[in-house]
Amino acid sequence: MKKTGFTLLELLATIIILGLLTTIVIGVILPLLNRGNDEYYKNQENMLVLAARDYFADHRSRLPKEIGETSTVTLKELIEGKYIDPIKDKEGVDCDFEKSTVVVQKITDKDYQYYVTLVCNGDNDNEEDDPTYESEKDKQKPTIVFNPNKESSTNPINIKMIMKDNKGIASYRYVVEKDGSEYYDSEYQNYTTDPTINLTEKGTYRITGYAIDTGGNETTKKSGEYEIYEGISCSEVNFESNVPSETWSKETIEVDITVPSNTYRYEIETKKDNGTYQLEKTVIGNAKTKISLSNTGNYQLRVTVYDRDGSSCSKESEAYYVDKTPPSCPTITSTTNANSWTKNNITLTIQPTSDTVEWEWSYKNTMNNSDYTTPVTHAGSTPVNKTYMSTGKWQGKIKVTDEAGNSQVCNTSTYYIDKNPPDVSNPTKIIGGGDTGQTFSFYIKYTYSDNESGLGRRYIKWVTHGNSAHSADGNYGGDPNGKDEVGTWGNSIQIIEYSIWDMAGNVTYPSRGTWYK
Repeated sequence: MKKTGFTLLELLATIIILGLLTTIVIGVILPLLNRGNDEYYKNQENMLVLAARDYFADHRSRLPKEIGETSTVTLKELIEGKYIDPIKDKEGVDCDFEKSTVVVQKITDKDYQYYVTLVCNGDNDNEEDDPTYESEKDKQKPTIVFNPNKESSTNPINIKMIMKDNKGIASYRYVVEKDGSEYYDSEYQNYTTDPTINLTEKGTYRITGYAIDTGGNETTKKSGEYEIYEGISCSEVNFESNVPSETWSKETIEVDITVPSNTYRYEIETKKDNGTYQLEKTVIGNAKTKISLSNTGNYQLRVTVYDRDGSSCSKESEAYYVDKTPPSCPTITSTTNANSWTKNNITLTIQPTSDTVEWEWSYKNTMNNSDYTTPVTHAGSTPVNKTYMSTGKWQGKIKVTDEAGNSQVCNTSTYYIDKNPPDVSNPTKIIGGGDTGQTFSFYIKYTYSDNESGLGRRYIKWVTHGNSAHSADGNYGGDPNGKDEVGTWGNSIQIIEYSIWDMAGNVTYPSRGTWYK
């Protein structure tokens, strides 16, 4: 018989071959499509930059005045000024007129650079959807490295200022400081290659480098110390301490000083709180010496070494910080005076002192003898609001800590809140004379109390038999309990007004009515 159709094996083989071919085609075509997209949008960005250059040429007053400053123009402004037509995405949809911008930045005394943000949202009406295209933002700052970073020598020292950035360096500047004063300023220059800085004269130098990349990011970096000396070298002068330099300590800092082996004598000076150096000790020979820094202050040491010929050099240590004083308690302001009853919420504004790096807040209700709540920790010295909202006598506790680890606990004033109106019992009708010694045919007795802030004042107005009007107004001044007796010789009593307040201003209106004998 003649065979018709395909076998199962042949079908499987065909499917596998088609799958492999599809994978190969996708792997080749997709990169080409993406490359085409990138080139298209890059061309649009270039057109946008050219339009912005023309715009700022016509509007020079909008150009930034100082190096590093920027000015921005939107695509909408460029279209309205007829510097460019609307930019469209690959699908022919207008790109975002407001979010698409060009930034111009001044990078030298005479030069500017431009960088662009193009945002195209496609057909999406929802602004929260991802755009079809958005220019990549450069958020990475350039880096600066000095090679060498520090050196002591009797010969001239050449330093390479090496700058790197993921997108490229636009301009740079370096300032040379000699013996504590500015020595040379290169001013900002367009970047072509890493500069070499030559130090030739005797002295102690530091270099500060500045760099701006093509994305507008800026970096500042300070070098180590360079010393050109005669004879003895200070490169072997070392400072070793039990606490790292540039770090606050509440303990005494011990600094061990070692000097070169050919030292004949050396002097140790200390400077406190940016004052002037004072001679601390003179040592004959090259033995190690210890200096103790025990009082609160900002210290720096300087060692000057001499050889037998009288040649010398000096070296300064990094700064050492000693702080044995805890930070002051925060300043607290409130919406209501302390120790005064209110029926409203009370908000405290807590402002820690500037040397506070961390503080803890907890509080308790002294009315019910509760314990302090679990502390809530806050960082820094930014003011924070805390609110009491419930009935009680509230007291806060704040533990403040500085960078050196010194701390103290500060108690706030007590703040009183009463949100409960006074309690009033049902009126009681009693035949006979009153409890206070008055003689009535009968009387109505009210009793009331307030267990929080205490009773404030009350007002009663009533009419007796014969339409005789009476009233009573009184102030209990915080007494927790009170009572009123309203009596008559006639046949009826009509209470027409009644109110009782507590010390926080809460009010109760007891029942009113007419009673007959």
